[in-house]
Amino acid sequence: MYELMSAGKIGKRLGMSARAVNKRLKEIGLIDGEPGNYVITKKGVEYGNIAFPKNSYGGYISCSNCYFVWDYRVIRLLNEYAIKLKDDAEH
Repeated sequence: MYELMSAGKIGKRLGMSARAVNKRLKEIGLIDGEPGNYVITKKGVEYGNIAFPKNSYGGYISCSNCYFVWDYRVIRLLNEYAIKLKDDAEH
């Protein structure tokens, strides 16, 4: 089993902020919307899901506190996208 990672955890691995990670996730089509109001796309469901945090009573917090979690393959996608951006900028 592998760890699912939030944008913040991915950002720490890549030296980026969570906001920058979400911007890139949107650019590659895994999420859509605006900061604070993103939705996961059909393509995004292949790589991640929505996390529903538990409250102190054993239930779940409202979805206004939900966030996306991603599997390790997203790091590869983001790295490939960064290389493409760099290549496009050089040509």
